[in-house]
Amino acid sequence: MQVKEGQVYEVKPSCGRCKKNPLACSYLDVPGTSSDLDTGATSSTSSQVSDFRIGRFSRETSKSPRVSIPELHQEISTPLFGVKELELLHFYTGTTCFTVSTIPERHLLWQQVVPRIAFTHHFLLHGIMAFSAMHLARLQPDRVASLHAEASMHHDIGLRMFQSTMLDLSPQNCDACFAYSSIIVVYTWASSDQTADLFFSDKAITGERLTVGWSSLLRGVQTLLNTAGEWIARGSLGVMLYSFAMDRELAKQISPDVTSKLSSLSSLWTASSARFSEVEVAAFNETLGLLHEGYGLVISSSSEWLVDLISIALGWPIRVPEAFLAMVTALVPEALVVLAHYSLLLNPVDHIWYMHGMRRHLLQTIHCRVGARWEHWILWLL
Repeated sequence: MQVKEGQVYEVKPSCGRCKKNPLACSYLDVPGTSSDLDTGATSSTSSQVSDFRIGRFSRETSKSPRVSIPELHQEISTPLFGVKELELLHFYTGTTCFTVSTIPERHLLWQQVVPRIAFTHHFLLHGIMAFSAMHLARLQPDRVASLHAEASMHHDIGLRMFQSTMLDLSPQNCDACFAYSSIIVVYTWASSDQTADLFFSDKAITGERLTVGWSSLLRGVQTLLNTAGEWIARGSLGVMLYSFAMDRELAKQISPDVTSKLSSLSSLWTASSARFSEVEVAAFNETLGLLHEGYGLVISSSSEWLVDLISIALGWPIRVPEAFLAMVTALVPEALVVLAHYSLLLNPVDHIWYMHGMRRHLLQTIHCRVGARWEHWILWLL
C-alpha cells in the first residue's frame, strides 16, 4: 500500500530482488491494472465463462486473457452433447452397463473400456445413450415420452454413422463396431416394449407374411465377427469373444426330460420331409443343435463356472440360419414350435429389464397362432 495526500492506494507488489538493488520491476508492467477492470475486462472474461458449453475449447483461446465475444464464439466448436446427454452417460456408467452381461468380470469392460472407446467413435456414444435412455424411461415412467424421443434420436444418428463406418471396417474401428453391434441388439430388445414383436406383429397373427425387420441388424453382428473376429480377439474387447464349452453329458444328467423333449422335435421335419427342401431341413437341424447347445450351457452354469446367460439368450437369434427365420416369417407351424422352445433360453434372464416378459409373450403369441393341432408340442413350456 502507498499513502498519498491522505489517501490510501493499493499497488502491485514488486519482487524483493528489485527492491534491494533497486531496479525497475518488470512484474509491475503486467497488463491487468485497476484501470483495466474499470474499462470492462471483467465482463469480457465473464463472457468466456458464461458462453462456455460442452465442446472443444481451443488452446489459443484458453491462453488469451482478453477475447471479444465474436472471436470467442468462433473458437468454440459446435457442442456435441449437453446436459441431457451427460445424464444419460452418467446413468449408463452407474447402472445400465451392469445389465449387459451376467458375468461380473465383464462389467468393467462395459463400464469403463466401452465408454472410453466411444469418446473417439461417436456412433458408439450415441448407441450407449440410446440404450441408457430406454433403461431410464423404464425406471422413470413420468418421463417416458421425452426419454423415448431421446433414445430414438440417438439410435437413428448412431445407426447411420455405424453403417457408414462398417463400409470401411479396420483394426482401428472394429472394437467400436463390435461394441455398438452388441448394444444395438439389447436396444432392439428394449425398444420392443416387452413384447414378442421381434418375431411377430399384429399382422403376423392375422396370417399376413412379414419380413423380420430386426434380423438384418442382428445378422450384422455375425457378419462383423466373420470379417473382423481376429482383430477384435486381439483387442481390448477380445474377452467377449470367449466361447463357452458345453458339456452335453452334464446337460443330460441335469435335465434328462428337457433334453429328451428337445431331441424329439426333429420328428417334426423328418416325418414329413417331403414338405421341406434340403436347405430347410438343414436349417431345422442346425437350429435344434443351437437350442441343445444353449440350453446345455444355461443349466450347466454355476457359481464355480459362470456363463454369460445374456449372451446365450441374445446370441441364439443371431446364430440361427437365415432359412429358419424365413420359415418363421412365413409362419410355418413346425418353425413356430421350434421357436417356442427358445423360451428355455429366455427364462433364466427374464429378470433383466429389457427381457422381462418376453418369454411369456412369445409363448402366448405362438400358442395362439399354431392352434390345437400343434399345441401339445408347447403346452409344457407355458
